[in-house]
Amino acid sequence: MKKILFLLLIPGVCFASEPELFKSSCGGVSYSIKSYCHKNNLKDDQDKLDMPVCKKQILNINGETQDLSILTGAVERLNQQGDKVKMMKFVFYGVSCKNDRIILSGAGGCNSCGEMFKIFNLFGHVIKERSGALDLEPMEEVIPDLY
Repeated sequence: MKKILFLLLIPGVCFASEPELFKSSCGGVSYSIKSYCHKNNLKDDQDKLDMPVCKKQILNINGETQDLSILTGAVERLNQQGDKVKMMKFVFYGVSCKNDRIILSGAGGCNSCGEMFKIFNLFGHVIKERSGALDLEPMEEVIPDLY
């Protein structure tokens, strides 16, 4: 029985994908972003931008976590094998620290276009601010291996 259980667990352990982890600090406060993504393998006939397929991204600022996929919403698309894939509407690809604020920049695809900006204070709370007033340079890449 132990051998059967072991054989059943091996594929899940061996093929489980690790999230991409980005770490940095802003104003002396540590933060990280975990991205649960993979390269885009969607069928070519669907509306999408050339972006990775992400199930979720988690922002952690000084112990406070935010599930960024809740902020962006999700859509379903078909992959090359015809299976349904649930993915974020926007994927956060860049981050900047300005005036004790963490600014995330995301690209959209799958029935949405353009960019999304989310601004967080150093306590991990969303700040509502117009994106036209943002100075985004320099941006650091959150998930460089997937773009």
